[in-house]
Amino acid sequence: MAADNQERPVTSKMLILILIGLALTLGGGAVVMLYLGAFKDPEVYRSVTKEYHLAYINHKGSYAKIDPILEEVAKHLKESNVEPLTAAALYMDSVSEVAEENRQSKIGYLIRPSDYIPAPLEQMTIQSREVVVARFEGGTLLGSHKAYTGMRDWARANGYQLSLPAFEIYHPDGNVEYQLPIHKKQY
Repeated sequence: MAADNQERPVTSKMLILILIGLALTLGGGAVVMLYLGAFKDPEVYRSVTKEYHLAYINHKGSYAKIDPILEEVAKHLKESNVEPLTAAALYMDSVSEVAEENRQSKIGYLIRPSDYIPAPLEQMTIQSREVVVARFEGGTLLGSHKAYTGMRDWARANGYQLSLPAFEIYHPDGNVEYQLPIHKKQY
């Protein structure tokens, strides 16, 4: 029994395998973080938007769970021979002020102004307006945090006040364009 409790020395082969495993773990984690955009900052700037035309479905609930709604809108558009241009969402409520289950949004696709949009989809025009824009390429969860923080910091530094609704455009190349309407602060 005493022979069974003897410690085995760590061989150089075991040490090399442990170091390789550690390097792969850390390297893989760094690659994932790089892909998600952890080491990037959003590009933040003031802009006047063009007029947008949005075909959408009203949604109430989590802002993080919009993919099934985008798929449903795309399906309805394709059935009506309308080409969905770019996925987009209009977020009506502040995540810091409205409980997740009560948050309202309009989830859909940008379309051409002349497109006929059938029920159950709705259509709206978002007029040209002054906004602060944050562009970010990477994961949307990390991107939204970085973008909204960047827009808040930009507004404070430049004497602007942010307002809702927030508008997000999900470009096919992986870039997300975050927009918040702005107004010069009145002192």
